[in-house]
Amino acid sequence: MKIYTAIIDVGDDAAYDAFYDWLETHQNKIEAISDNEGCGCCIDLYYIGLPGEVEKEDFLSLATSAVDSVKLHYGTMKDRIIDEI
Repeated sequence: MKIYTAIIDVGDDAAYDAFYDWLETHQNKIEAISDNEGCGCCIDLYYIGLPGEVEKEDFLSLATSAVDSVKLHYGTMKDRIIDEI
């Protein structure tokens, strides 16, 4: 699993919709996700654990710093976070 950073401009409707549509489509392939680490008024920021076979998108970049694994949620908690977004 590789950890990616997803940064979404909340004011960009197309980018916002593309991310959340992607998230819903790939929910079963996503291995882990953090809570929203962004402010929510300007950006949404998530750390997402992905296997190699998930197609990457423009809003995803490989995390460049160590991500505290405590921030990542797995299994049913991961699904609950995605469902509540």
